[in-house]
Amino acid sequence: MILIADSGSTKTDWRLITGDGQTEATQTKGLNPLVIDETDFKKAVSESSLNEWAKLDIQHIYFYGAGITGKNVQEKLANWLKKTFKDAKISIESDLLAASRAALGNNPGRIGILGTGSNSGYYDGKNIIENIPPLGFILGDEGSGNALGKRLISLYLRSELPADITEELKIFYPEYNNILSEIYNQQQTSRLLASFVPFIHWHLSDEVINKMVKQVFGKYFTLLSGYSSNADLALIGSVAYYFADILNEIAVDNGIKLTTILKSPIDALTIYHQQETR
Repeated sequence: MILIADSGSTKTDWRLITGDGQTEATQTKGLNPLVIDETDFKKAVSESSLNEWAKLDIQHIYFYGAGITGKNVQEKLANWLKKTFKDAKISIESDLLAASRAALGNNPGRIGILGTGSNSGYYDGKNIIENIPPLGFILGDEGSGNALGKRLISLYLRSELPADITEELKIFYPEYNNILSEIYNQQQTSRLLASFVPFIHWHLSDEVINKMVKQVFGKYFTLLSGYSSNADLALIGSVAYYFADILNEIAVDNGIKLTTILKSPIDALTIYHQQETR
């Protein structure tokens, strides 16, 4: 049996591949090791199907996630998993490799993630061989949900939004008077900022919002121009999925062929591992 996890900052999708090739699914909160601790991890496991799956004969766990930034983080996560899945071989990889395997399989190309956060890289069909550091929600994360939310709130606080959009935003976020303190005092600031993405999407027909969105995505495509290869691009993530029309438009403007947009990598990633184990 094989267990696969795709973990973002907001949620983690899990798939169990049984011995006869069938799959089972569950979901937990986001398990970014840069944000949570071992207590949070144990709680997520105990409150999901993982608690029962731990009793099964799982030979290999493939955990892909945001925040996998080096060997120390990989070892930390592996140790957490080992305490629940004692006999399993454990592989810890980045969410960028998960996106690559899901969208590109064994084919080379540029890969991008646009969800709560963002990332990008060049994949040679096996490994990520080039990566422009995403830098997180404070210094980077261009094109992400939190970048969109950050820009929207800036426009709101500086009274640069149309009056009707401003009033609707106050209904959408009743604590609007405390929004600045909420942003700076939140442990999960990026998640709070990204929570404004549905509001932005609902108001894409507004000229100011539409221009704002194109500017935010434009910075992401400027980042992509820094890669040594002008290979085709595949995108993964909820922001990429829901803003596909605008992203396709900007890709054309930047001379980039956008081949694939997936909302989530987990299903394609499961197929990838099913094929690899045959």
